[in-house]
Amino acid sequence: MKKSLFAIGAIGVLLGQAAPVRAQSSVTLYGLVDTAVEYVNRVSTASGTGGRVGMTGLGGLAPSRWGLRGAEDLGGGLQSVFWLESGFAPDTGALTPSATSPLFARQASVGLKKNGVGLLTFGRQYTSLFDGVANFAPMRLATTYEPVAPLVGLSYREDNMVKYAGDFGSWHVGAHYSFGTGTPLQGGQPTVSSGGEIPGNHRAQTGYGATGYYVDGKLGVGLGYDQVNPQTASGIGVERKATIGASYVLGAARLFGGYRWRDSVYANDNTAVRDNFYWTGIYYQATPALGLTAAYYYNQVKAASLSASAPAQKQPNFSQLSLLADYSLSKRTDVYLSASWSHNGALNYDSVIQTGGLYGYGSPASITGLANGQKDMIGVAAGLRLVF
Repeated sequence: MKKSLFAIGAIGVLLGQAAPVRAQSSVTLYGLVDTAVEYVNRVSTASGTGGRVGMTGLGGLAPSRWGLRGAEDLGGGLQSVFWLESGFAPDTGALTPSATSPLFARQASVGLKKNGVGLLTFGRQYTSLFDGVANFAPMRLATTYEPVAPLVGLSYREDNMVKYAGDFGSWHVGAHYSFGTGTPLQGGQPTVSSGGEIPGNHRAQTGYGATGYYVDGKLGVGLGYDQVNPQTASGIGVERKATIGASYVLGAARLFGGYRWRDSVYANDNTAVRDNFYWTGIYYQATPALGLTAAYYYNQVKAASLSASAPAQKQPNFSQLSLLADYSLSKRTDVYLSASWSHNGALNYDSVIQTGGLYGYGSPASITGLANGQKDMIGVAAGLRLVF
């Protein structure tokens, strides 16, 4: 009893002492739950192929998540900030992108922000290239159906990162460096150490990049560069990506377009992936509540190989057409209907070399994700999203 009273008293003292700090601080709990019922005409798996009706595991328009972010005013325009964000699958409640993912696999960072200077953060974060591309993706990097992983690469979140971001009017600049990305598959290159930094080898598993873009009420244009150095069984490989994107507002419509170049090579300089990814699209605000999107994606795979010892070969060019109707019931709740058709690859180009089988559409035994004799895949999803 005495211990309980002492604990209650101690908590009261601590809360009392913290009160002045809380008045200058803020902590926000936020998140979204987004799920859909989906039909796919012919899913390819290791055990066979066939149509599937079920709930989407990674979410619909956006992956479901919850998080905490906060800031404390340190005076003189300086703030300390933190960001913790966790993903989950609403159909099972499991962590995403896999059930074995860390609790805060989406983001876990702390940093300092100075007015007029920018934000410097440390931890697990999005790459600079991802930040830049997000402004020019027609479906805002929707899980259903925008091929996000082929567009930005599998290492679009990285561990052990130091990152700078600065906003100056309509201009944004950013750069990052990761001491150990923690990504198990990069550009088709499986790493032998996905845990982060490798002692005694300062280059292995590192990553870095930069972005710069301009976005005002009408015009947007941006550039990005990203590089990772995966430690593979044959040595340290290299994957380089560069992007350019643009958008333009024309009345009630916004037009999008972009290009991503990638060159991924094994330690012996043999090609893992060399491809060009193009996209274009349009978003149209049909009514105050209804938004319509149409987008087209084209991936020219000039050469690809699943092994450093195997010769890289040209692959059939992948293409995908995606359509979306999104209707807002309120500021926080919307319903949507999305459909997509892919050619020469599984939906979202879900394959070993492009996504690592992230979405569950493609065959893990096929470099394109399609079963033998299969050329196309169709998906339709109807969903509900709630933001809190």
